[in-house]
Amino acid sequence: DSESQGIFFQGSVREDFESTDGGFTQVAGRGAWQWGTPRVGPRAGHSGAKAWATSLNGDYRFGFEGWLRSPMYVLPAAPPRRLYLEYWHWFSMGSGAQGLATISEDGGDFKYMAGGPPYVGSLRRYRREKIDLTPYLGRQVQLQFSASETFVTDAGWFIDDFAITGLENTLYVLAPGEDVDGDGVVNGVEVVNETDPLRWDSDGDGLGDRVESDIGVFLSTQNTGTDPLI
Repeated sequence: DSESQGIFFQGSVREDFESTDGGFTQVAGRGAWQWGTPRVGPRAGHSGAKAWATSLNGDYRFGFEGWLRSPMYVLPAAPPRRLYLEYWHWFSMGSGAQGLATISEDGGDFKYMAGGPPYVGSLRRYRREKIDLTPYLGRQVQLQFSASETFVTDAGWFIDDFAITGLENTLYVLAPGEDVDGDGVVNGVEVVNETDPLRWDSDGDGLGDRVESDIGVFLSTQNTGTDPLI
């Protein structure tokens, strides 16, 4: 029972799109993203046969507009770390086209990321992109790739080997009797009460876990009577 001993494991997000579509969904406009083996452009994915593409079997249509969205991911808030969005892509787009990678925080609108695209013109080879996700720590995020074309058609945009890195095989071993985050509650008690033993304020409201409880779990003369998880 690793959780009761204060042991936590977090793994990376990695999708090569070979066996499944990775849980990605396409939102159709004047066109739709497709998952599979491309017969145009690179004629394969980066690491295997399959990829997501604006079109698998021919140039994308005139006036194409479509959006490809990842699943929702909850990025850890602590301990401090740097996280990155990485993906490999190949594109050949006409003079009126562009590709964008954007992000939604906590269900909000999709916005540009610092250090991100737009991509225009042609890159007729797969290239890795790496965008810093550290500003979004502690958030629920969703990534979106959007492609649009106004004037001409071309092979399009191909996405493969999507990853959120910085979580690789990280194992935290916390002694149950110690208090890593310094909130006055030992690690073992925080695990039982489902608060975060690596954050003194699990819900981010400015009140430490030791003084905040709606059911009196943490006995303290400063108990606020509020919920440490909300």
